Amino acid sequence: DSPGGLTFELAAETPLMLIRFNALLEQVNQRYPQATVKMRHWDYDSLDAITRGEVDLGFTGRETHPRSRELLKLMPWFIDYEILFSDRPYVYLREDHPALQETWDLETFLRYPHISIFWERSDTWALDEVLREMGRTRNIAMSLPGFEQSMFMAAQPGHNYIATAPHYCHHYNQLHQRKLVTLPIPIDEAQAQKLTVPFTLIWHKRNSHNPKILWLRETIKALYGSPLR
Repeated sequence: DSPGGLTFELAAETPLMLIRFNALLEQVNQRYPQATVKMRHWDYDSLDAITRGEVDLGFTGRETHPRSRELLKLMPWFIDYEILFSDRPYVYLREDHPALQETWDLETFLRYPHISIFWERSDTWALDEVLREMGRTRNIAMSLPGFEQSMFMAAQPGHNYIATAPHYCHHYNQLHQRKLVTLPIPIDEAQAQKLTVPFTLIWHKRNSHNPKILWLRETIKALYGSPLR
């Protein structure tokens, strides 16, 4: 019932996972002594890796914009999932950013160069769809592999870049003592709702009753089910 030598394969959005990853490791080691935990960053191929059995469980954000390719309802029929919580993206600026001396509105938001991330083989995401509907675009001056890198660059001195990332990154930045100011994206509520991100556990249906995966799901839910509180 507590076999040694098990391997847990996770594909996860790493800034979120790292916030409480040490606590997860402690619980894995207590429940399954000598287990190995392997974590890879969630990317374009992760869903296929779950299908092939190379990954036990995925943990990542999806999109809710009606034209997004990352909608949960577009998941293959053989994939099961559970939403743990929903979040929204926010803007991150260093403490002496010139935008903080201006009225925080859409004009200010679009006036400065943006740091984007390369997500699911694209530099744009639901925010860019919302802006396009409004007849606007943002200046993506830098594209990086993930939120960790975008937060790091946003905190560096001597530039006017701004980053956009989930609100939970505020906690991640506190852990790393990054002095970043967090602001809402300056759009109305109807448009902001299209940016809601459901953070979701994802697994193959064949693992729905696997004791190891069931235990892992419940453990992650206990650790990450309400990270904004």
